[in-house]
Amino acid sequence: MVEDDRDIEDNSDKIKVDVDENTEKDSPMELSTQDTWAAQKSLVWQAAPLILLFIVSVLLRNVLQIAVFIAFTLAFDAINDFIVKQSQLMRNQSYAKTFLMIPYLVGCMCLTYPLIENHWLMTIFNHSYWPHIGGGFWSSLLMIVTMDFILKYSTIVFKSFVILLSGKLVSHQNQGRVFMAIEGVSQILRCVFPAPEWVKYMLKSDSSVSMIICALLAVLYLYLKFKALYKLLPIVIHAFKYKTVAAYRLQAARPEDISTMEGVRLCCICHDNFLEPVMLSCKHIFCSACIHRWFDSEKKCPRCLSDTINSMIFGVHLNQFETYTNSSNKWKTGLTDYVIQFF
Repeated sequence: MVEDDRDIEDNSDKIKVDVDENTEKDSPMELSTQDTWAAQKSLVWQAAPLILLFIVSVLLRNVLQIAVFIAFTLAFDAINDFIVKQSQLMRNQSYAKTFLMIPYLVGCMCLTYPLIENHWLMTIFNHSYWPHIGGGFWSSLLMIVTMDFILKYSTIVFKSFVILLSGKLVSHQNQGRVFMAIEGVSQILRCVFPAPEWVKYMLKSDSSVSMIICALLAVLYLYLKFKALYKLLPIVIHAFKYKTVAAYRLQAARPEDISTMEGVRLCCICHDNFLEPVMLSCKHIFCSACIHRWFDSEKKCPRCLSDTINSMIFGVHLNQFETYTNSSNKWKTGLTDYVIQFF
């Protein structure tokens, strides 16, 4: 009997242990969490067709806007690349293609008029009519993006004129600064132009409570716009204020200086015969226009990589030159900003 009682107690202990383990594995909290995740997953899968239909309907309703955006982006990317390549060439530039690009861009801008006819700039002489023009979010967004691309195309037109006039009305040495000034003004205008349209869109409200909320949002939006403008102003200021190597005369290289250079008969920047050769303090010779354009964004000799700025520019400290060259160097190459000003 004693042995039977002990067996019964052992069995009961094992049963208790099994029950405790099962309760630890499948606690009510864990079961509820698993059920919640399973329910959420099934809900997402059930809603997936509806979400897909919504996305397709939005795409179909705005197929014109999407097509225009893609066309603008592809054309802008190709034209921007072409302008940058032409601006870096010292010789053998394709002036014919650059010239033909101007009427092409102007024609593209004229064709977009139906998309921007209600823009505030188009109705600038009829301010009483503009605030009452209706328009939803997507139509306003399309109009703002289209105007942004028009400003970009206008910027490229001005840069094309600079390339055509380079060496005539615009010296090769100052071409980078002119490019940066044009780009700075363009970015400021592109930052300002969307503001009136979005403020008008925010202030369209019937109830007084929502009108107050929208007015506060408009004030916050304008505050952020002013901050963005403050960051863009240095681009234009640097283009006119700071002096580069172009403001100083470099030492002209004499024929005997070129003849003493062993194995070097071509400019290592343009890989062509020297044109108005100048010599740096490290005794390396380059075309005048080539080295001036090189120093628009660099501060070292392209051949020996020595810091030659201090010895070339008397009275100007290296840190001042670095402040200039490290700020917005890419705009000196003729590049136009890729960022789209949606807001």
